[in-house]
Amino acid sequence: MFDNLRQQSQQQSPFVAEETAAPAESSPFTDDASAETAAPSAAPKRGGLNLSMGGLNSGPRLMGLTPIQLFILSVMLFLNVSVLGCFALVAFEKIALF
Repeated sequence: MFDNLRQQSQQQSPFVAEETAAPAESSPFTDDASAETAAPSAAPKRGGLNLSMGGLNSGPRLMGLTPIQLFILSVMLFLNVSVLGCFALVAFEKIALF
């Protein structure tokens, strides 16, 4: 059923024309030496503390999340810990429901 799947996908790929038209260094999956000798791109700075008032896109973010996403993630984590803690108290009979 899955015999020759890689060869079939290479033969029927709709992206073949796009891959041959694009330069070799634009593809992150090339194995030729030209991609290795190309100058590394400037990586964005990570970490550190940014106290500027430039808005959401002004500096490095924690895990790449915006402040509202971090808030929602922290609320979800708080609720998970609360529910699991209550479940553990009931399971170990430290509290009784009725």
